[in-house]
Amino acid sequence: AASNRGINEIRELREKVKYLPNILRKKVYIIDEVHMLTTEAFNALLKVLEEPPEHVIFIMATTEPNKVIPTIMSRCQRFDFFPIPMDKIKERLRKIAKSEKITISDSAMSLISKYVDGSLRDADGILEQLAAFGEDKIEVADIISLLGVTDLEMLFEFTDILIEKNLARSLLLVNKITGSNQTNFLIFFFYSSIRNL
Repeated sequence: AASNRGINEIRELREKVKYLPNILRKKVYIIDEVHMLTTEAFNALLKVLEEPPEHVIFIMATTEPNKVIPTIMSRCQRFDFFPIPMDKIKERLRKIAKSEKITISDSAMSLISKYVDGSLRDADGILEQLAAFGEDKIEVADIISLLGVTDLEMLFEFTDILIEKNLARSLLLVNKITGSNQTNFLIFFFYSSIRNL
């Protein structure tokens, strides 16, 4: 829907759904990023959803269900998917590394698992990029270099500052962290570090 988000595309879809499938009993139409449809396109889609042909199944995917109009949502069965837990991502990375003969440290797999925030596809992509570097063994430093993540020592320093209750130093460091391009990751990593203390 991101690239075909207008009313013309939905009108074309409305024409296609009229035809029976050639081989199977059902036709499946997947509308990805449905929240990107225009208002006119939503209204045109609504007409199809009000009286859908029996041989058609619509699957609409979105990361922003609040942007899908209520009349569309009321005609759908909703399934929410949640981020994959870090331990499952790490386990999958271990299997991929073994099958692809990639040597990676446990701490590097942990860092990737934390960084991707529940997205296995992102974790796989990062591992693939790291493997392309051709290093003997992938370490945390390689990930920091690839992702442009600010030195993690800053987070450990921040933890020490909080323990010392040094407000002036903590404000300076917060300013430095928020100026980086990985603020969300740093906050998450800091939170995880504190939780594990």
